[in-house]
Amino acid sequence: MCNITGNTVAIHITSSPTDVHAEAALASSITSAAREVNNNKCEPIVQQLARQYRGTFDDDERSRLKCLIQEEYWKALKDVTPWKLLPEHVNMLTDSAVGGIRVDHAEFRHSILLYCEINTVEALNHLKWMIDSGELSRLFSRMLCDYADFEIVASASLSAQQYNMALKSIRGKANCYNNLFNVRNRSSVAQSMPSYKIKCKLC
Repeated sequence: MCNITGNTVAIHITSSPTDVHAEAALASSITSAAREVNNNKCEPIVQQLARQYRGTFDDDERSRLKCLIQEEYWKALKDVTPWKLLPEHVNMLTDSAVGGIRVDHAEFRHSILLYCEINTVEALNHLKWMIDSGELSRLFSRMLCDYADFEIVASASLSAQQYNMALKSIRGKANCYNNLFNVRNRSSVAQSMPSYKIKCKLC
């Protein structure tokens, strides 16, 4: 039996200098925002818009769809997220959604861990791009600076071990899904085939 569910990866966010109060507050705020949008009526709307975004290569259409996603998140979070963090939370969730990434929650230990759910190789690679390009680091730097009274530089990273484990899991579940589909398809075809009774007469 195979369990076809999402894969959760943890992105490690370090900061320099460290401000434990700012980091803990930001992790809590991200968790509240993620829970709100993931359980909000905007979620199916966002998923549909994000699929349309990934299905087109027209820049103008992508910009239009991205703005619509931002509007949905803005409406969902305007009474939940601190006003100074609202634009950056919306940007983080939007950039994740268009890549097929679902932000689940964040927690603070000695640093921030951002947990994201991914279901496809494309989503995993989009997450890796957000990290490697520095986009996620810049985003967290701005959010931490909003909490602190001084400049903080954040750095986001995903270990090679986690990336490879997620990639292996996604491919394994994809193969499992294909096998299930093929089995069900063969079963459906077999059930739809007419049956014939052959009478043999020995003489």
